[in-house]
Amino acid sequence: MPKQTFLNLPDEKKEKIIDAGLREFSDKGYREASTNIIVENAGIPKGSFYQYFNDKKDLFLYICGLAAEKKLIYIQDVLTKAEQMDFFELFKEIYVAGIKFAKSNTKYFAITNELLKDNVLRKEMLGDQYERSDDFFINLLKLGMNKGQIRKDIDMRFVSRLLTESGVLLGEYFLEKYTMDEIDHLEEFVDDYLSIIKNGIGTEE
Repeated sequence: MPKQTFLNLPDEKKEKIIDAGLREFSDKGYREASTNIIVENAGIPKGSFYQYFNDKKDLFLYICGLAAEKKLIYIQDVLTKAEQMDFFELFKEIYVAGIKFAKSNTKYFAITNELLKDNVLRKEMLGDQYERSDDFFINLLKLGMNKGQIRKDIDMRFVSRLLTESGVLLGEYFLEKYTMDEIDHLEEFVDDYLSIIKNGIGTEE
């Protein structure tokens, strides 16, 4: 998290620092990004940077958190219709909302991709987010059960973690095959993924 000195800055100055970080991280990735260039583009002394953040990683993780907040806005629009939607339709629409976020926030999307590709950073960033993701999916599963669309004999905690982890793997696998410019292809991956979640991998007998 940023230090209080950063939070106390005028909004315009905060946005300038965030934008400088966004540009550098999205262009070069976390490992190759230069604090010196971020400081130069933000128009602040290097000493001031360390009054605002502990280090480069602190800024990177803060920006990842901002990306998550922005993405949540897109998802919340979908969740307002949750009661009226089929579980699997709702599940897909959540992913489609993520695609819309990516297309409208390309720099934030590039940075979250960096997080996905870096196992050490991902574990540090996600941390207790796994628990929040589990709770999110548990609520969706309960909704699906109440509608008779999800089996009632499943271990919801296990299935929710399975959905969390497989969602991360889906993103990783997509990024191995496509670039950000081909984000529309992600919807095809989501359809295949949901088919497996819904029907399994066994043949019908």
